Amino acid sequence: CMHRSGQAAVAQRAMSALRCGTVHIEPNWLAGESLANVRGAAAQLLLERGTAGHVGRHARLDTTARRCLTADLLEDETLAALGGKHPSLLDVLRQLDELRSEMARRGRSLLPHAEVQLLRYDPGGHYERHIDAGAGMAGKPVCRSVSLLLYLTPEDWSDRDGGKLRVFLPNEDDNGLAASGHVHEEHLDIRPAAGTLLVFDSATVPHAVLPTARERIVCVAWFLSKRIT
Repeated sequence: CMHRSGQAAVAQRAMSALRCGTVHIEPNWLAGESLANVRGAAAQLLLERGTAGHVGRHARLDTTARRCLTADLLEDETLAALGGKHPSLLDVLRQLDELRSEMARRGRSLLPHAEVQLLRYDPGGHYERHIDAGAGMAGKPVCRSVSLLLYLTPEDWSDRDGGKLRVFLPNEDDNGLAASGHVHEEHLDIRPAAGTLLVFDSATVPHAVLPTARERIVCVAWFLSKRIT
């Protein structure tokens, strides 16, 4: 487990990446026994409470856009059960909240609550290109400000297992095209290495989950801010 001083250092590195419009990659945010405990608890909770993930406001799941199983960690009934059955997941929630607090201290305008989910992508699972502060948040008084992904994959995950996060990044130095409104995009493919934490801006970083060849479990969180009208 990472103590508060460790979260402060992660927050500082993450804030620097946010200012640059890039993704912060923090290897081994969870490791060893802590990671193994969280991975096991997450797999069990998804079996107990997992439901088909939805995109936007539609009741019917569009599996062409996204195919995975989800469990909301902050749902009242789930949260109440964590302390007794899955204390390792409760500890992850505490660590994420410490990170949120540290980022707020460094100038990010964040509310004192968040969204946190577990996702399980089975073989063939994927998620098409999107931004996290997209249409599904329309009309709400809050918006997603910071996105976080914590990979709970096995340690032996390799490139052939797929499931990479593809992040789309504009290349603003491409012969001045950005100034004319035609931005050439590059992409970065990030392997879901066990225990790695990713942090990026929810509104400005388009991304996709490439098809996975084996079960891929990830904890996702969104730090929220007030919607500016």
